Amino acid sequence: MPITLITAPAGSGKTTAMVQAFHDCRQRGQAAGWASLDYADNDTTGLIALLVSALRMAAPNACTATAILLETGLMPPEAVLQRTLLNEIADLRQDMVVFLDDYHCITDARVVELMNLLLEANTQHLRFLIASRNQHNLSIARLRMLGLVRELTFQDLQFDPDETQRVLRLWGHGDVTENQSDLLRQKTEGWVAGLQLASIALANEADKGHFINAFSGTNKRIDGFISDEVFQKHPEAVRDFLLNTAILERFTLDLCNAVNPGARNFESLDYIEQWNLFLVPLDDERMWFRYHHLFNDYLRRKLTELHRERVPHLHRTAARWLFDNGMITEAIGHAFASGDHEFAGQLLDEGSDALFSAGRAMTLESYARRLSDAHIRRLPRLLLDRAWQSELRWRFREAEADLRDARIAVQTLTERAAGSGGGPDLAYLREKLSHREMMLKLLNDDNAGARADAQAWLESRYSNDMFMYASSLSAQILTDREFFRFDLVMSRAEEVREMFMRHGAFYGTVFHDSIVGRSLQRCGRLDEAVTVLDRSLAMAVKLHGAFTPLASMPTSLLASIAYERGDVAEARRLLAGYLPLSKELGFVDNMMEAFFTSIRLAFIDRDFAQVGALLDEADCAATQFGFDRFKGLVLLQRFRLAALDPFFARGIDTLDLSPLPAEFDDPWSIAQPSSRHETAALVHCERLIAAGKARAAAAILQRWLRFATHRQAKASVAAIAALLARALVRDGDVEGAQRLLVDVLKAMTHARFVRSFADQGPVLAPVLTVVRNQLRDAHPAVADYAGAILAAIGADGTRRHAVADAEGAALCEPLTGREIEILRLADDGLSNGEIAAALSIAESTVKWYWQRIFDKVAARGRRHAIRTARTLGVIGLR
Repeated sequence: MPITLITAPAGSGKTTAMVQAFHDCRQRGQAAGWASLDYADNDTTGLIALLVSALRMAAPNACTATAILLETGLMPPEAVLQRTLLNEIADLRQDMVVFLDDYHCITDARVVELMNLLLEANTQHLRFLIASRNQHNLSIARLRMLGLVRELTFQDLQFDPDETQRVLRLWGHGDVTENQSDLLRQKTEGWVAGLQLASIALANEADKGHFINAFSGTNKRIDGFISDEVFQKHPEAVRDFLLNTAILERFTLDLCNAVNPGARNFESLDYIEQWNLFLVPLDDERMWFRYHHLFNDYLRRKLTELHRERVPHLHRTAARWLFDNGMITEAIGHAFASGDHEFAGQLLDEGSDALFSAGRAMTLESYARRLSDAHIRRLPRLLLDRAWQSELRWRFREAEADLRDARIAVQTLTERAAGSGGGPDLAYLREKLSHREMMLKLLNDDNAGARADAQAWLESRYSNDMFMYASSLSAQILTDREFFRFDLVMSRAEEVREMFMRHGAFYGTVFHDSIVGRSLQRCGRLDEAVTVLDRSLAMAVKLHGAFTPLASMPTSLLASIAYERGDVAEARRLLAGYLPLSKELGFVDNMMEAFFTSIRLAFIDRDFAQVGALLDEADCAATQFGFDRFKGLVLLQRFRLAALDPFFARGIDTLDLSPLPAEFDDPWSIAQPSSRHETAALVHCERLIAAGKARAAAAILQRWLRFATHRQAKASVAAIAALLARALVRDGDVEGAQRLLVDVLKAMTHARFVRSFADQGPVLAPVLTVVRNQLRDAHPAVADYAGAILAAIGADGTRRHAVADAEGAALCEPLTGREIEILRLADDGLSNGEIAAALSIAESTVKWYWQRIFDKVAARGRRHAIRTARTLGVIGLR
């Protein structure tokens, strides 16, 4: 049976039975792990950490990916952790048993839901033994229906006559007769706690028979009996030890020395163990102990009754010792129990880093809710860690609020420490605040602000925090890319990755390699980009598994590169299932590329409804998070699609262009030209071409092409050159378009950006055909490149006829304005006479123009000429 569930009241022997079963498993060589739960484990990440620890106790190689995630220091979303753990448990190849004691402590709805998922998974190699006081947090009816659970109750734990006699002898009562033993069993109902109480009392009784006849050891009189027969009969030093340590959920000798100073605590602990005073060892080395729950409840009530004034001091002392020894959660719990919220807030702040790094965000937040908002605003470490979590989840308003409060808190601390310098801790806080503010700008896509802040942070760096240092350099690589600078990615990318690896921030390498891969893509090093992104994806899959938000980061970028290279099938394969995940984690570039590649693939399929839905969804995502760069690129997609098909032209003139920078005409005159300025230029040039002002568009694009070429931004060169070639064709300068494409394709042969040109539509096909034919002998690699673009254009089913017609349709010489006007009027269905009337010329003159048009476009008649003009982009496609 996958699950064995022991449900019984406190003192029934559940833990004893579990311990015995655990050791039996170990002795038989079976893999077994143990986890004792408490109320602090109502945190999904904390519980996952506990389960992984238990599983790895059973088998050291189990759940490796989940363990790595828990140790990265950059905690993934809870959903990712849960998915990873469930996948790894499903893949177990070794039989093992996990023992979960005190399961009734689990009360949080999300934690209960996670455990029910685990228990109902019915994994082949994993069994659970669970001890609980109740079944409130278990879907017991469903487990029964599925046949997954074997249940044991109080009746199954009751001692029978033989067991009772054996345990009494074990406890030193060999002189108790069989009849007396059975009578004692009946009076205690076989309840082990009652038997233990009776055993302690029997040690001081001369007439054991009389005592047993008078004994009543049920729950109803437990407090009185403990007081009369257990507590009062022991030395005062032992009683003081019991009372002062009663506040502790667990303890070791050093902790006892802290809360009960000046006493012979070793002797008291040894005495209690010898007298079997409800002391439960928690490890094989007998270093850590706890009291039996019933006995501990009694001791706490007695402490409050006799020495109420001691309680706050004992909790504060325990909190300080536990915190200093790394037991942060228990320490904060004791601090709150002391009633000193100022002290509790101090420990909460000091322990914030450790708890966030361990994934105990829920625990930390539950403690923080016990403090006032005003108090929290005075805790800079807590505020900085909360801001970091919000930044990674794109909750920018929450991050901004926490950072604002953190800055005030740090400033207050600085003013108080004026004259002393504040020490290294305050300097580190200021540095961490600056880092978090810089990362907020980076993740919020404020590249100009992030670039300036990253440079300032690196110049004023104080600490040896390698994670902050590496992430700041990584931020520089990203922001430099958006300002057309690629020297840092070439010189330091691998060095920065090694910093993450040495820091143990494997999770951070996925982010870093995604930044580097995207940067290499932008400067035309597509092969290197794929290598880096493949490495990033392998690490993401190792950490989280496939089809996770982390894996979506490199996958979206790999799909984008595959599409750009013309491998549409590979782009589809990579992107399948990843678009929704791209909105959960990472940088905006990953989400943008997932959207835009999906839009382009849907357009190739002529699924215009899907294209429209994806555009609207992308718009909503960009607006939701306030990503202006993303908004600008969505606008560019809309104008580009409108140029390709009139279906997308409806409402195009009413689009809001405010997300675009006002400056775009000349990159050389812009103080800090960025990719956003490039997008603005492309959008406005699309509008100019659509308005018949192709020459004005060409002038702007030529300036941008020179700039992008100078900065070696080859992705930009491809996008700008492709649109410029279309503008030149629309302006009638086909020879200029040919010269442009020859020069650009020669320079881009190794990069081979394909779809940037192909997605301009069939208008470039005649020009590319001429280029391919001209260079076939002298430059076969360039001719092959042009052929790949032509093949990509021809791969779109609805365009094949246009490409075929265009193979020989290059213009012999440019068309004049009057010739283009005649073509447009003929395309509108006008006869020669109607055209003559519209242009106020003779019909014979119209016929003369037709002969010139036929010669220029190598057409056999009006219909052929009109179709060729459409293909060339001289007149609009229908």
